[in-house]
Amino acid sequence: MKIKNQVGISKFIKILLLLIFLISSNFIFSQNDIFFETYYKNRPDLKFTEERFSFKFIAEEKALIQNDIDLNVQKKYFVNFYDSTYTEYSANYMVAYAEDLNKHYELYKNTDVRMFTIIYDKKNGDILALKIQRIEANKLNDFYLTKKGKEILKFDK
Repeated sequence: MKIKNQVGISKFIKILLLLIFLISSNFIFSQNDIFFETYYKNRPDLKFTEERFSFKFIAEEKALIQNDIDLNVQKKYFVNFYDSTYTEYSANYMVAYAEDLNKHYELYKNTDVRMFTIIYDKKNGDILALKIQRIEANKLNDFYLTKKGKEILKFDK
């Protein structure tokens, strides 16, 4: 009886340790913040001009902070993970976030809802660009390039 009980306790401890590991590793991997700077932004004529921005995705807050470095103006958007995939015509990898509609309408009432797409050179690679897409069809999308993004994606200034 004693041996059977010890095996049951041992098995219980192993399962408990496995659960603790899985929960803690999921927490660690899901809490990664992302910070990057861009140096070029599209204009209405679809050409790029030198403008510096920094972006930070704060995982714990589910927020994107956009900072216009030149003007020292900051915007904060509440976002949720939407999708990740490879681009259709290249090996670039994209991760998309959608604005949190509940928080958006509570805070901003009559403004456009946005999608945020980070474009990487490869999965877990370097960030090339950020696309901010307004859901309304008649609005110009904002496209921000990192230095590496300008080189790889071959956009002219």
